[in-house]
Amino acid sequence: MFTKDGSLILQRRSATKVTFPLLWTNSCCSHPLWNEYEMCEENDSVGIRRAAQRKLEHELGIKALPLDRMKVMGRYIYKADSDGNWGEYELDYAIIILDFDPVAITPNPEEIEQISIVNQSKLRKMVQGT
Repeated sequence: MFTKDGSLILQRRSATKVTFPLLWTNSCCSHPLWNEYEMCEENDSVGIRRAAQRKLEHELGIKALPLDRMKVMGRYIYKADSDGNWGEYELDYAIIILDFDPVAITPNPEEIEQISIVNQSKLRKMVQGT
């Protein structure tokens, strides 16, 4: 999710999460439910966008963001080890939301420890570890 000035909205995962606790990550992440409503890939991946809509409300408290605000950019296989016992190996979809007003965010503390809005320069420093 990007703000009107092009800054990226990041979340720091809750300390209570089984995988990747307190890790800075993308704005919102989850999986579609195994049903036709969310698994449907027709009409520009409408099911995937419905799943994103559901998780935006659950994680960030964003009520019913219109599906046409979401652009599915692609999908990829993601694999990462969290702590030696847990990890992820999944098919993910990248969805972009532009011109988002972060005032609408009310983080769910069971999911999110903190929100940060970072411009390109700050993001580059975070990635480089400086």
